[in-house]
Amino acid sequence: MNARTHVIGHPDDSFFDDCRIRTVERYKTSGLSGDGWRFSYAVELCRKGAVVARTVVGSLHYAAALLAGAVQLSLVELEGDDRWEVLPFQQVPGAGVCCQPGCADAATNVYSLKKEWSKDCRFSTEPDPAYAPVREFCDAHRRRGDCGLDDADDNYVVVSGPGPEGSEVNPAKVRESSTVVIDFREDHGEKDADA
Repeated sequence: MNARTHVIGHPDDSFFDDCRIRTVERYKTSGLSGDGWRFSYAVELCRKGAVVARTVVGSLHYAAALLAGAVQLSLVELEGDDRWEVLPFQQVPGAGVCCQPGCADAATNVYSLKKEWSKDCRFSTEPDPAYAPVREFCDAHRRRGDCGLDDADDNYVVVSGPGPEGSEVNPAKVRESSTVVIDFREDHGEKDADA
């Protein structure tokens, strides 16, 4: 890439792309109160396979509530909260890592955008040539598909790498979209006009 390119994230990417609650058990020994199992719950927030923030709490209910609030915060906001241990994290867009949310594989394909679409895809703009936004993807995610506007094979120009042509998505990852047909005439007892 030249100095004029800028790697941008996937439009649906959140900083935290994985989160977990794990049961942490320990066997307590004490000459005074006796021995027995104790449990706590580790909450971990991850980015590209790395734990970037964590905390341990005493109940699963509290862990779930804490997690629901934490995923809406930024890493900087968590650093200011003494309940969380924020770990060093060096990975940033443009570090040669796939832009697919949750994927930490090395990027082997670089695509420039033909158009930049708004988050809701209501409007698009031509990219500023001085800014030159690009996205990077690994071999497993180089095919982007055709159902979106922003993140679609037709909206990318291959800058480097083999690109989407000839790539196949891992069959284990393919799921057919379900089709739901709602016939309101039956729900309201209306009769078909042709009957």
